[in-house]
Amino acid sequence: LGAAPPAPLVPCHNLAVVVKGFGDYEEAEELLRRALAGSSAVLGADNPHTLNATTNLANLLKDTGKHAEAVELYRTALAGYERKLGADHAATLTTVNNLAVALDPLGQSDEAEKLLRRALAGREKSLGPAHASTINTMINLAGVLKRR
Repeated sequence: LGAAPPAPLVPCHNLAVVVKGFGDYEEAEELLRRALAGSSAVLGADNPHTLNATTNLANLLKDTGKHAEAVELYRTALAGYERKLGADHAATLTTVNNLAVALDPLGQSDEAEKLLRRALAGREKSLGPAHASTINTMINLAGVLKRR
């Protein structure tokens, strides 16, 4: 996965996960932004640890209704994952799925559908049709199609 994040960044990221678990989304967002900024500065934007920090912040933003900013971060992470890990890597496909889920509430259902079909095909190929991640993508695709 590339160079490990510097020791101070790991507790910051882990604390953000714990704080989010307790429902303090504002504090979690601040901590995730700090972890992302630090990781990007020290490891570089395309380091897998930085990409993971990017998707974690995007996940929080999506979960708190900040879909437009989440989409920007997912697009950034997706481009990095595709460059570093390839189009069919699990992290890439998860980001494709999550980007689609963030796009749908913004009225971008056509792009969301296209992305979910991509994620579904990749997950069926690599994980099989009965895997939980594959089924999750099927459910997300069904939701987009139903809301049309």
